[in-house]
Amino acid sequence: MTRSVVWKDFEREIAKWFRSVRNIGSGRINSTDQGEPRPGDVVMPEELSALIELKTRKEFPKSGIYPRALDTLNEAKEENKKHFFHFERKNGSKKIYVLATSQEWMEKICGFIRDELEKESTIDL
Repeated sequence: MTRSVVWKDFEREIAKWFRSVRNIGSGRINSTDQGEPRPGDVVMPEELSALIELKTRKEFPKSGIYPRALDTLNEAKEENKKHFFHFERKNGSKKIYVLATSQEWMEKICGFIRDELEKESTIDL
């Protein structure tokens, strides 16, 4: 799989999780109904005020994803978005996904995960 296919596949996958579509051109050639560049890698309705960025990597740097996640946060602020979600994964791998977002969203996500783990632990086999 070529590099361009890998990241496009990743964008489609995450967009599907958000019940949306990938942003073809990531704001460069895709625009809103008002003619403004559409930010982010996933098209999100304006009323949700969310920016989603996705990155694939050949190797994860020792410095972690923090610098790129910070870029996503700053872009969200520039675009007046209330929420940001920065996903990364290694090229071709669907085993590990890395997510950076706000503390508010991490608490919600962890609460959801906890609820799902509790449901799973009560299932009789």
